Amino acid sequence: MWPDEGRGMEMANLRVKFGGMEMRNPIGVAALNPAIAYARTPTIQADWLMRHVEAGAGYVYISATRLRRSSPAEANPALKWLKIQCPGFADRESLFTTGDISATQFYLDKTLEVMSIIKKKLPKDVPIIAQPHVAGADIKEWVTLCKMLEQAGADGLELNVACPISLVGYEATDPAVKLIEEVNTLEMRTLRKLGLTPSMGEIPEVLAPITKACVDAVKIPVGVKPSAEAGFPKCVALAKLAADAGAKWVTNITSPISVAPPRIYENGKTPWNIVHFPINPFAGVSGPNNRYHCYKDTVTIALFVPEIDICAVGGLVNPEHCVEVL
Repeated sequence: MWPDEGRGMEMANLRVKFGGMEMRNPIGVAALNPAIAYARTPTIQADWLMRHVEAGAGYVYISATRLRRSSPAEANPALKWLKIQCPGFADRESLFTTGDISATQFYLDKTLEVMSIIKKKLPKDVPIIAQPHVAGADIKEWVTLCKMLEQAGADGLELNVACPISLVGYEATDPAVKLIEEVNTLEMRTLRKLGLTPSMGEIPEVLAPITKACVDAVKIPVGVKPSAEAGFPKCVALAKLAADAGAKWVTNITSPISVAPPRIYENGKTPWNIVHFPINPFAGVSGPNNRYHCYKDTVTIALFVPEIDICAVGGLVNPEHCVEVL
């Protein structure tokens, strides 16, 4: 315990070492979603992160970043958001997100600018975790991006291979499939016939070599954020493979995918028409329900792969949830 002069009370010592990084406490904050138009401005992102640091955040995440230095997607983010309420249960049960995957990414120029702003202001015990996100399984591209983010001042790297919006892809357009083609399992052969593929974050044969290459390429700690669609017990296998490849932590969970409930009293009309979207697509789901999925992955990985640290996200919407998962 030590005195907090600003609040006139004794504060608990919450310092931790996570993934090889010293943190003043284990509660951190992620960046604003770049799909929100104003969040594309680096100064706004930096101000958002620093306000949370001033409020006590123990670490900060930089938004998932693509290697491309700029993209037409930056000018017109194309995501749709849908709030789902459940009378008698909660004010907001879920938040569905769908649209252009490129709209959820920061591109390299913007990320480097955000990092240059906050790196000068952060306390030494508040690390920056950057999120490389390559649109495919090109190991060289993953390594290149990791090195650039390390040189920019990141204290840790989290390989973002989890985004549910890119869960499926076609061989003619999805570069991830080039490596995935080499995975000759019954599941993969069946999916290829349908023109589908899981995300890289749930394919052990793809995730493990990418993780090892990135770990070997940099001197800072590397973590992995697998797909929420992996489920149990595959989440345990992915965590073990990540640990064996040198990763210091795994993060669970990002948004799983689902379909928003149709309006059953309006002949099954899509709820998305409120945002001028004529169909009811697969979408990433956020909200308090996700915390049980997060707890499942957290507990099972902690039990079976104790050698790797765990960053818990997903469904944690109040302070009590954070204490529960800890």
